[in-house]
Formats: sequence, C-alpha cells, structure tokens
Amino acid sequence: LAWKLVHMQGDAVNRPLVPSCPKESSQDSARMDADDQAWQQCAQQLMVVLDMMRGSVNVLEALKYVGDTSQPKTLVGRAMRLAKTAHARLIRFEGVLSIAASGTAAAKDQAVPVVGADVACDVAMQALDAARMDRARCVHEETQRLRAHAVCSGTAVPTSARPFYPNATVDDDQLGDSAVPNCLLEVSPKSTEVPAEYLLVQTTKTSNRYTVPTVQAAQHACQQLEEAYTTAVNKFISEFVPKFCKLFQLWEALISSVGDMDVLHAFALKMATRQDGSSWCRPRVVPMQGSSGSRGTNTAILEVQNGWYPLARPSYGDSLNKDIAANSFILGGDSSPLMLLTGPNMGGKSTFLRLACTVAFLAQVGCWVPATYCLVTPADNIYTRMGASDNMMSGTSTFQEEMMETANMLNHA
Repeated sequence: LAWKLVHMQGDAVNRPLVPSCPKESSQDSARMDADDQAWQQCAQQLMVVLDMMRGSVNVLEALKYVGDTSQPKTLVGRAMRLAKTAHARLIRFEGVLSIAASGTAAAKDQAVPVVGADVACDVAMQALDAARMDRARCVHEETQRLRAHAVCSGTAVPTSARPFYPNATVDDDQLGDSAVPNCLLEVSPKSTEVPAEYLLVQTTKTSNRYTVPTVQAAQHACQQLEEAYTTAVNKFISEFVPKFCKLFQLWEALISSVGDMDVLHAFALKMATRQDGSSWCRPRVVPMQGSSGSRGTNTAILEVQNGWYPLARPSYGDSLNKDIAANSFILGGDSSPLMLLTGPNMGGKSTFLRLACTVAFLAQVGCWVPATYCLVTPADNIYTRMGASDNMMSGTSTFQEEMMETANMLNHA
C-alpha cells in the first residue's frame, strides 16, 4: 500500500492537467494521449489504494473492541484518531470512480466517474447515448430500405443486414472523410442487390460489407462524442487524483499506524500461541531521570534473569540446542556498566552478546523478551564487533581493523 501510494503521488505531481481544448496537431495528439493514459493509470491505482485504505481504517477502528482508546498518546489511541480522521476524508473519494464495462462510452476496464460525480461527464454521456440511438435508428432504416429495394429489383432478399465494426482501417480512399472505427453494413447473401450509393469495401465468403452515407454520418457523430466524453473523463481524473494526493501525509501516517499495529499483533500472536514451553516475560522499561531515585531510573541499566538467545533454541528441530544454558546478568544500575567475558572457543561468548542485544532491542520495540525477568532503560544505539577480518584493499591488518571499529564504538557510545 505504501509503495502504491508513493508511486501514485509521484505520477500525479509530475503529470500536467488534461486541457479541455481539442488536439490541434498530431504531435499534440500523441503527447495528450500519453498524458491521458498516464492519468488513467493513476486513477486505477487510486481505486486500488482506496480499497486498501478502507481496509486499513476498518482494522484500526476495530481496535476499540480490544484496546484502551482513552489514552491519546498511546499507539492505540493515535491509531484510533487517525482512523477517525481518515474515515471522514475517505468518504469523499469512495464510490466516485468505477471500471467501465464493454459497450460503454469509455474503453473496457477504464476508470470513469460514476453518474452524478461530474456534470461535464454526465452531459457528454447523455449526448453520446442519444447519438448511439440515432445510429441504431439509421441502421434499422437502412435495413428496411435494403429489403424493400431487393423486393422491387427482384433479387435475393437479404437474410441478414447488420452493422459491422472492423478493428482495422478498411481503405481510407474508399471511405473518404469517414472516421475510424467505421460502421459498415454487412449484407448476406452476396447476391442481394443494394442501392447505388452503397460502397463495397469488404467481401467475405458469405457476405458483402458496404459503407452507407447515413450510417457513416451517424458513426462519425458517435466518434466525436466519444472523444468528447473521454476528454471530460480524463480532465475530471486529472483534477480528482491530485485532491487525494494533497492528503498524502494523512495517508502515510495511516499506513505507518497500521504497520505498528501489525507488528504488535505479530508479537502478541507469537506469545499467545507458543507451544515450546520456553520462558518469555514482559520487560520493565523504565525511563532515565537526572535526579536520584530508585534503581534503574537515575542511570542506565540492563538486568536479565534466565535469559536465552531465541535463535539458539528453536521451537523444534536441532536437538543439540534444546538444553542451551540460560544466563543472568546486570549491567549498570548499582552494578558496573562494564563486563569482561572470557572463555574458550565455542563457549558461548558471542551467543551471550547476541542475547544481551536481542533482549534490549525486543524490550524497546514492545515485544516480550526471552527471559524470566528483564529491567531495561531505553537505548539509542547498539554496537557490536564480532569476528576477525583484515582489509587488504585499504592496507589495514586484522588487529588495526578491530581497533578502529572499537574506537568508533567508544567515540559514539
């Protein structure tokens, strides 16, 4: 959803509005057609984004049944405020656009405004509907006239006379000034005699196809009105999409809030459904204070009892890691903020370091921690140095590389 929103925002900002003036040259026509297509893509993306936004709002509004919404500064309270604001804005955009079906004025699967959303589009659609009815009337009259002509001339009475719309241009020299897509009159059998003004342009195995002046005139009027309707639709879209994008900060905050709730839900689901018998606890996160007070409030502290590294004891699988030892330690507070840990290779020193960092991180992002007790103050950085490797490209040895990284940690910690 975030990617679609940013992508649509960029397209809407960089795309010029659709003018209401006609296309004067072939170059202008090509450029405006490209802009129309780009705005269509924006509109279709907007419809997808609106559906996803409504789902996001519904998710956040459901929090009122499971969380305390009386505290506006909490994540849940903030999410509820955003959901209420977003709902009031979304209803202005929902139900305005729809996807055109086949047989309508717009091309199939194009985004168009619903009836009543825009006066110019409604007027253009009404005019187009009237022109299509006039074209159908012309075809019906020519069919009746053709049958009467065949009877009078004593030739075969047509068993079929229907309009035909070729996908490609037939022959511009034969069609004259008529516009494409064309409306031909398909007559079968081929032996049927037609009036003199009928112009044969295509022949099939069983029928002939003719241009008929009255039908071509009605088709030309339909095409002009279809272009007018398409212009009105794209002009409406080019004004409608930017209105939605002006609220980009609100939508971005809504997405971020949904992401926060999703992460917290994943944490809660993991803790509620774990079946491995492992010990997890809710950490105590205490703020730092400048004045003296109880332990852990006037100085940084990380206290862990029976902590274990989650990746070293999976829920299932490797039996060698099921009985990994738990570790308890205190850093800071009334104890020393420094710990020097030594031991043989494969003794668990790196695992102990990963345990301390993982507990501090999980506690601060709102997750339970793998321990029986945890007391921690907020941290702003976690630095680690593991392994031994040189940097031959810069000419530094393993020892020098290790000292440089350690110095960077001490200078910024």
